Amino acid sequence: QPFAIMRPSAFVWLLLLSLYGEVRSIPDLPLRFTAIVEANIIQKNKTYIMEEWYDWPASKAKRVWYGHSNIIQTSYEDFSSGLDRLWIYTTTHQDTGTAETCQLVANSQSSSRSRFDETKSGHLVSSSDWFEFGGNLTETYLGNHFVVRGINAEAWTRNSSYSYTNSYTGETIDTSYSLTYYFNLPSWDWFNSSQSQVPIRVDLSGERVTVHANSTQAPSTYAFHHYYDYVQFMADDLMLDETLTLDLVDWWRQCDISEYCAVYSDVDICQKTPQLPALPQHKYFTIIESTDLMRETTHVMKVWYNYDANELRTEYYADDSIHVTFDQLNEDKRYLWIHPFNATDAITACEVYPYSHSISADSAQFAEEYISSGHLKTVADFWRFSADYNVTYLGNDFTVRNMPAHAYRTTADMRTNRSEIWMDSLFYFADANWSYYEGIETADIPLRVRYSGEYQTALLLNQTHTFDIEYEFVAFFSGDSAFDVQDMEFVFADWYAQCNVTAYCDVYGERSFCHDWRGPPMPSLPEQFSFTIELTHSAWNEKGEDMFTATYLVEEYYDYVNNMAHVVYHDGSSFDNDAVHELSRLNEYQKWIWVGADDDADSIRQCQLTESTDHFTGIDVFVSETNGHIASPQKWFRWNDGTNATTTPIWHGYTTVRGIPAQKWQSKWSEYDVVPSAPMQETYAIQLDTIVTFYWSNASWDIKGNNDWNAPIPISMTLNGVYTLYNQSSASGEYDVFWTTNSFVQDIAIIAFRAGAPNAAYLSIPQQYATECNTTAYCAQYPQNVACIEKVEEEDTTTIDDGDNQKPNVTLFVVLMVVLFVLGLIIGAVVDRCVVRRKGQHEFQQVTNVNDADGKL
Repeated sequence: QPFAIMRPSAFVWLLLLSLYGEVRSIPDLPLRFTAIVEANIIQKNKTYIMEEWYDWPASKAKRVWYGHSNIIQTSYEDFSSGLDRLWIYTTTHQDTGTAETCQLVANSQSSSRSRFDETKSGHLVSSSDWFEFGGNLTETYLGNHFVVRGINAEAWTRNSSYSYTNSYTGETIDTSYSLTYYFNLPSWDWFNSSQSQVPIRVDLSGERVTVHANSTQAPSTYAFHHYYDYVQFMADDLMLDETLTLDLVDWWRQCDISEYCAVYSDVDICQKTPQLPALPQHKYFTIIESTDLMRETTHVMKVWYNYDANELRTEYYADDSIHVTFDQLNEDKRYLWIHPFNATDAITACEVYPYSHSISADSAQFAEEYISSGHLKTVADFWRFSADYNVTYLGNDFTVRNMPAHAYRTTADMRTNRSEIWMDSLFYFADANWSYYEGIETADIPLRVRYSGEYQTALLLNQTHTFDIEYEFVAFFSGDSAFDVQDMEFVFADWYAQCNVTAYCDVYGERSFCHDWRGPPMPSLPEQFSFTIELTHSAWNEKGEDMFTATYLVEEYYDYVNNMAHVVYHDGSSFDNDAVHELSRLNEYQKWIWVGADDDADSIRQCQLTESTDHFTGIDVFVSETNGHIASPQKWFRWNDGTNATTTPIWHGYTTVRGIPAQKWQSKWSEYDVVPSAPMQETYAIQLDTIVTFYWSNASWDIKGNNDWNAPIPISMTLNGVYTLYNQSSASGEYDVFWTTNSFVQDIAIIAFRAGAPNAAYLSIPQQYATECNTTAYCAQYPQNVACIEKVEEEDTTTIDDGDNQKPNVTLFVVLMVVLFVLGLIIGAVVDRCVVRRKGQHEFQQVTNVNDADGKL
């Protein structure tokens, strides 16, 4: 077995060799490193894996070998402060915390080849001696033309031999071999390495000749060839723990230290102290009575500890409420909420924030996690009870709540830049022969802990504060059966409606927790509906000057199924006579635009019927289209429409709108649109960037008159953003004539939203179309359409007002800004343009000729 003859590094430990030589122009080796070595034993057709940790400044090293059995072999060398310790132990892959065998020896006195890892002065040998490469040895340079695992490399080699005679058998063994070291070229970028060159392979090849004591037996020859590939080599501090420590927490229970103590009988670990109690390794649940003896107060606590899941939950009973913390450290997440006794769903306060934000310089050593790794501490470090905390055995003649117990004392002096704490602790454990829920326990049973001491902080210099707190473990369960993992889950009804998650999502906003997990199902829209909106628009220019402020009413009748939509924009002093209409009946390629009431010949005016554009996608005046069809409900509302212009709405909790319980969602819009010319407007372009907040009724809220639509409906929107308007250049044809950039806020109340097909009258052509509407262009293309046939019958008796020869007055510029987005989102945009014109602020406009400035809006 290779493990039986291993030396300081993977290849040396396999041969028990003593090498010598000298080398020139060799790479430097680091003072600290970690490595994973793949050892391929060619003559045996076997592969082994070894991990190495080397820390020359700390004078510590460790090796772990993974063989073909279920056993892991570890050697841990601790030469710091003259300790001269070599721990050798084996574990299984399934339980690396329990030793199958374990021994502590004085390294300098051992027969192991590890004694070559320690200098005569008791320090870890240099990295050159560790590798047996360089230093006083001699290597021959072989060149830089090698490729190892695809890595460009250079190599050094040396030949060596040795001979020894076995005093028991009389056999003489002569061994000769060559060692070739491969390092990456300096030009090769070795990941995360502070070294320009690191070892990547050692090639060992040779033979061993055995001359038998019986001269009649011919000598036997054994050829060997090994490859040691350093598949990972991390120089300096990378992947090296701050301090190498013994992985066996309860070594005193599992290890034979007699050989070491025969040499160093006066050291602390060799004192006659009974084995320390076994602590839980994975899970425990406990109920604790906590008494502050200084303040004369008592509280009850419950604790769920799950090391493997990296989670901890604590319930603290304070006065008439329970304070709960639940920490999911894999996600750096802490939940904190408060609820009354016996009312777990009646949450009075709740917050979710990064656990790391709860740790200060003063509290770091009392944190439940290891700061460097973000993992829950072991129970030993969580309770601060192990050999690292100066344990003194106090005896076994104690009783706690009439149970026989043995006791231990620990002391600690903990300092930071801002505080110092002196703590004296007493731990009481039930005697091993006391039956305590026997059958499910995997650890000794703690009965009581008392923490007392003093502390000072930088904020309270020269002031010493004392503390004395006693914890009674009135119930304690450990192991896999300690609790059901569901017991510690963060669950109560509608918690997402009551928790402030801003602090957490400000840091981890892209995690699913902040997007989907907290919210209800995303609302959807019906394919037929109608509603009225009250839209209030405010805008200001780059100088902070008010541009336009007003409130409008807009009616919308939408029928996606039948490819029709009717938008009514109310402007002016008369609700009906000054209303601007757009009616799109796209199955018949009709676009109707008029002003006034269509049932009154004296009111209706500027009426136009034009042909809709086939396969058009965009917004023409008020109506949004996709490929010549009325846009889908999602596109119409810009609600989760799957385009790059809008982000997926994010759940933002519950609120109320006009007394209606509401869901709050938020999205970002960034869209560039070219608005085509129409009978009442010239073409222009707009770039809009805004944050939109949607409010939907709760699914449980009853909205009357909605034709069995039982899902949420939109009830309000707010927009806060910026838009920039551009005219089209008559010279280039591009929309590159900057007009103005305005900031704006819009509040949109969606009133009387009704799901289902709108009344047919709202989607019918104007009643007065035959006498009041210009249909010439359309009827030239569709003379057989009913609107054109009936129109001919009226032409001999009626004079038609030709809208093509009319220009809208300043009031009608409101329609030019066309609600580029849903619901009249830019209803103030073109009005702002008119205000700019009236103020004479042409410095905002860059023109290519005079027509750009004066001929287009």
